[in-house]
Amino acid sequence: MSTLAFAILGVAVTTALLIWGSLRVFRDAERLQRDPKALRRRLLLFGSLYVASSVFAIFQVATGNSPPINLIGIPIAAALIWAFLKAAGNVEIPRP
Repeated sequence: MSTLAFAILGVAVTTALLIWGSLRVFRDAERLQRDPKALRRRLLLFGSLYVASSVFAIFQVATGNSPPINLIGIPIAAALIWAFLKAAGNVEIPRP
């Protein structure tokens, strides 16, 4: 019975977090359309997060802590890194 209650609680919390996150995405999307500096920062942040996670995965495989199959997602991460950094480079920030 406690497993069922834990599962229901987990689904409820996850649903609440998804709704909260979705509302934040909508609000942030409007702000990012108005502010090119914030858009560029966000794209650079996401690109750097993918770079850091890819380096960590490669390091874990190189040291033998993880199996080589964990590197299967590196090409997808590299494509996302390229897309984020290219988009950040294409954002035109107006000069004052």
